[in-house]
Amino acid sequence: MSTPPVPEKAKRTLLVVDDDPQILRSLDIVFTRSFNVAKAASGAEALELLRAGLRPHVILCDYGMPVFNGIDFLEQSLEFAPDAVRAIITGFSELREILSGFSRARCYLYITKPWQVVEIIQVVRLCLQYREVLLENKRATQEAEAQTALLDSLRHELVSINQSLGASKNASNGPTPVTPVRTADIGLARPLAPF
Repeated sequence: MSTPPVPEKAKRTLLVVDDDPQILRSLDIVFTRSFNVAKAASGAEALELLRAGLRPHVILCDYGMPVFNGIDFLEQSLEFAPDAVRAIITGFSELREILSGFSRARCYLYITKPWQVVEIIQVVRLCLQYREVLLENKRATQEAEAQTALLDSLRHELVSINQSLGASKNASNGPTPVTPVRTADIGLARPLAPF
């Protein structure tokens, strides 16, 4: 079973990292119709792809690889692809080690071996959905911060204008003089009529 085809412009990038060439080939076959699939046989090779400018939407990585494990690679990948959603493939024996490194590598999901094609497709779909939510939250947060900054700026400007208006009024007029009012000025100079 493979994923349905997607127009080339709409394709997202999936980085698959596994030291088993058969797994790389299988995942390429499964996802090539819907993704631009980049493959790496090691964490070091995958880091080179990221340094060269590859910006995947999803990174799917095996845990048990030579030199450094999948969690170590995913943690290092944060520098180059902070918005990519990460998932790891593991055997049951490695599960405890993986879960301890999940947060530092910002790993979203894991899938255990042996996996079924339907399961791995679902994992990648969930990763993409999660990425969209993260990016929307990031955009909304940035917009809210920009609006807050604008409101703060306007508030400071209004306070400044009010202060300068108050200072100029006081400076030009000085204290308001009190003028005594005479009764003749208001018509009370004639005698009151008797009751």
